[in-house]
Amino acid sequence: MLVGIQYDTDQTVKSSKVVDVKIAESTAHTASMSESLNQLPATMEELNSTIIELEHASIQIEDKATVMDNVSTGQVEVIDSITKETTTLNRHVKHNHETAHNQIASMAQTVTDAIGDVAAVKQIDDLTKTILDISGQTNLLALNASIEAARAGEAGKGFSVVASEIRNIAASTENTASHIQTMNGVVNTAVNRLVKESEAMMDYLKSDVLIDYQHVNKEVTRFTDQMTELKDVFIDFKQHTNTFKSTSRHMAGSLKQMTEATEDAVTRVVSSSESAAALLENMEGMRQSSNSQRDIIQRLTMQLAPFKRIE
Repeated sequence: MLVGIQYDTDQTVKSSKVVDVKIAESTAHTASMSESLNQLPATMEELNSTIIELEHASIQIEDKATVMDNVSTGQVEVIDSITKETTTLNRHVKHNHETAHNQIASMAQTVTDAIGDVAAVKQIDDLTKTILDISGQTNLLALNASIEAARAGEAGKGFSVVASEIRNIAASTENTASHIQTMNGVVNTAVNRLVKESEAMMDYLKSDVLIDYQHVNKEVTRFTDQMTELKDVFIDFKQHTNTFKSTSRHMAGSLKQMTEATEDAVTRVVSSSESAAALLENMEGMRQSSNSQRDIIQRLTMQLAPFKRIE
C-alpha cells in the first residue's frame, strides 16, 4: 500500500513539475502579451491624436474650400456684371458707329453738293467778265455816238445827252461788275478753301473716326469674349472646389469614425490589458499553489519514508 502511495506521490510531483513548467511558459507568454498590451494603448492614443489632427485639418480644408467657393461665386457675379456692361457698351458702340457712318455719308453728300455749287460761283465770274466786256463795248459805242453828235451840231445835242447817259450807265455797270468780280474772287477763294477743308475732314472721318469705332468695337467684343472665358474658368474652378469640399467633408466623417473606432479599440485594449494582468496574477497564484502542493507532497513522502523502511 505504501508503495502505491509512494508511486502516486512521485507521479504527482512529476505532474506538478510539468504544471510548473507549463505555468512558467504561460506566465512568460502572458507577461509578454501584457507588456505589449500595456504599450499598445499609448500607441493607439498617439494614432488617435494623429487621426484627430487629420480630422481637424480636413475640417479646415473644407472651410477653406467653402471660402474659395464663395470667392468664386463672387467673381462669377462680378464677371457677369462686367459682361453685361461691356455688352451694353458694345451695343452703344455699334449704334454710334452706324450713326457716325450715316452722318459721314450725309456730310459727304453735302460736300459733294457744295463742290457742285462752286461751278455756279465760277459762272458768276464768267458772267461778270461778259458784263465787263459789254459795258466796255457800250462805253465805246457811247463815245462814238458823242463824237458823231458833236459833229451834227445843234441837231445832235439831244443824241449827245443820251450818249452821255449811256456812257455813265456803262461806267457804273463796269464798276459794279468789277466789284462783283472782286467779291466773287474772295468768295471763290473761301469756297475752294472750304471744299479742301471739308474733303480733308471727310478723309479724316472715314480713315480715322470710323476705323477707331471699328477698333473699339473689336476690342470690346474681344474683352467680352475674354470675360466669358474667364467666367467659364471660375465656374470650372467652383465645380472642382465643390468636389474638393465634398471629399474633405467625407474624409472628415471617415476620420471621425476612425477616431471613434480607435477610442473603442483603446478601451478594448485597456480591458484586455487588465484581463491579461488578472490572468498573469491568476497564473502566479496557480504557480504558488502548485509549489505549495509539491512541498506538501514532498513532506508527505518524507513522512512515509520510515514506514517504507519498516516494510
